[in-house]
Amino acid sequence: MKKVVIGILVVAFLIIFIAISFYLVSKPRSSGLYIQTDIPAKVIINSDEVGMTPFHNKNLDPGEYGIKLVPLQRDTPPFETKVFLSKGIETVLRREFGKSEDISSTELITFEKILDNQVVVSIVTVPPNSSLLIDGALSFSAPYTTTLSEGKHTLRVSSPGYVSKEVNFKAYKGYKLVAYVTLKKDKGGQFDTTPTPTTTKVFVEILDTPTGFLRVRKDPTSSSEIVGQIKPGEKFELLEEKIELGWYKIEFEPSRTGWISSEFAKKVQDSLRESSITPTSTPKQNQIN
Repeated sequence: MKKVVIGILVVAFLIIFIAISFYLVSKPRSSGLYIQTDIPAKVIINSDEVGMTPFHNKNLDPGEYGIKLVPLQRDTPPFETKVFLSKGIETVLRREFGKSEDISSTELITFEKILDNQVVVSIVTVPPNSSLLIDGALSFSAPYTTTLSEGKHTLRVSSPGYVSKEVNFKAYKGYKLVAYVTLKKDKGGQFDTTPTPTTTKVFVEILDTPTGFLRVRKDPTSSSEIVGQIKPGEKFELLEEKIELGWYKIEFEPSRTGWISSEFAKKVQDSLRESSITPTSTPKQNQIN
């Protein structure tokens, strides 16, 4: 009888042990949320008041949350938004309150899991077409999506008639960082006096290929029509990129654009176009790369 009881207890213990182990292994890693405001504000998450700013919670489940910030100053309107928290990553929300939305500013840094191991950064601004300065060197216009190195970066957003804003963020491999930045209008109605940096164009330099040249295609796919070919060592201005597909759009001849595979090109920073372009005949359609 004792052996039967002992056997039952051993089996029960093993079941409990396996269940606990499975829970610990399968439980998703927690997400983090950091909220900072220039004046004290109540933090309401999914209709529940959870504290005051600055607010920091590293143990939230991944998923979508509704965030509402209610300033203690009665004449200051609240702010509401939605955020999606990725597991193991901290989402950052910073808000500078004004008496109205047009004299308030916001920065929201969120993350989306992507299939490959790239570091992708996408920037959206209000007002649109704001000037972007990344790490003090690369200058673009919003909205803009690019790849960066993993680690810490600095973004400066500016637009005439608005107060410039500097955003510090950390990018991770395997994630697309999305930065939503809202600028506030200059209270005096004057343009931002901060000098706008001179735009530095981004080029792509063609790398060596097995064929000794690289085909330019009409659309960003290897089955698309071939519209030209270019040589290793040549540089072309980067017009657009399809990061997840691995294609760059360039102007390979005056007023002629096309797509090339990013496998055989690298992005470089330059102020002048260093190579001349010699028009070439269109290769046969059955060739690839």
